[in-house]
Amino acid sequence: MGAAFLIKGPVALMVSGLAAVMISVWKGRWNWLRPLAFWPGPVIFVLLVVPWFLAIQAATDGQFVQGAIGKDFWDKLSGASEGHGGLPGYHLVFLLIMFIPGLLALLPAMGAAISNVRGKEPVSTETHADALPWIISWIVPTWLVFEFLPTKLPHYVLPAYPALALLIGWASVHALTTRARPVLSIISAVLFAVGMGILLFVTSPYGVDLLRAEAASEFQTLPPEDVLALWYAQTVPLYLLLPAAALAILAFVYAVRQRHMAALFAGIVAVTFLGWHLRVAFMPSQDWLHTTKAAERALIEICAHPNKGPCADDIPAEIQAVGYAEPSFAFELGTDVIISPDSTTDLAPASVRPVSVSVIDQENARFGREALSAIEAQANAQNRCVTKSNDRYTANYADGTPARIVAVKVAPGPCS
Repeated sequence: MGAAFLIKGPVALMVSGLAAVMISVWKGRWNWLRPLAFWPGPVIFVLLVVPWFLAIQAATDGQFVQGAIGKDFWDKLSGASEGHGGLPGYHLVFLLIMFIPGLLALLPAMGAAISNVRGKEPVSTETHADALPWIISWIVPTWLVFEFLPTKLPHYVLPAYPALALLIGWASVHALTTRARPVLSIISAVLFAVGMGILLFVTSPYGVDLLRAEAASEFQTLPPEDVLALWYAQTVPLYLLLPAAALAILAFVYAVRQRHMAALFAGIVAVTFLGWHLRVAFMPSQDWLHTTKAAERALIEICAHPNKGPCADDIPAEIQAVGYAEPSFAFELGTDVIISPDSTTDLAPASVRPVSVSVIDQENARFGREALSAIEAQANAQNRCVTKSNDRYTANYADGTPARIVAVKVAPGPCS
């Protein structure tokens, strides 16, 4: 909890505090918290965290806390940080595609939980007497906090998903899902069919064609037809998608017939095939979605990748990512990467930095549109050699924006 508080701000503390209050109100007592008052725990936590905290404060010149709480947390609390906003209910919509195949039994499980809370269908097993209060007190505060937080991304509410799965398991253990009203089973089956249908369509050849066309139309620096000419050579294999679709239909039929365990089993196998399709067949074949890979290839082309490529000379000590700020890029290349908005187009003299390398997204109107010409002008003024990669056009799936990636290396002296 302490680490989560330091890294992601007080949201983790807020969620856990609300959960503790909800459990205490449910139980009508607070003494269940007494085992948590284990004094060696905080001492061990301090010994583990304080050295790391001091080190990261020193490494960031005292900016870590200010960034984590004063900026990251406050930006999320006060408005839609980085343009990631949405109305309450945002995470319920994404439940359609992110909680598959659990959707098949979610509503029957929720119905069983409500009946149990109201005393209409109590669970007699003493071993599991406290399971439901814990599960509900885990789900409700987590979901409410993230639904009403102004900044929203689909993965924010993932901490509640294990509790949703436990709720389904709780209902299944006590065979409560099998006694659910037929209407709940049908609604769950329909929701599963909608979510699975969306995923199957988006990752099918027809869906990919529509996505490519939509992404290509977003480019401002190249006509859409020219972008599509670069992308349409990539095909989508179907050998894993077809069994996923067949098993999804089987799961839907089982769910409508209230055969929940059979439906969940078929759904799990269907999602397994879909996962294989995404990882093995779909994503590797869609280069237009891999902006970080495009940036790496651009660096390799000009002999400027710090970790890959046959070039042994002129490896840069630092890389500026101008107009591109994906964490995956810094992860792949290492920590000596400066990303927007902290990167700069100012070219240091050769005596200070002999080799300067930048990766520029020329579609970024704010940071990258004029960056290449600015670097070239400074290099010419310093009589230095400029090497550029070919342009690479991709759609940045992380934020839905187009990217036109070019890598540029400035070396000492004029080009030979």
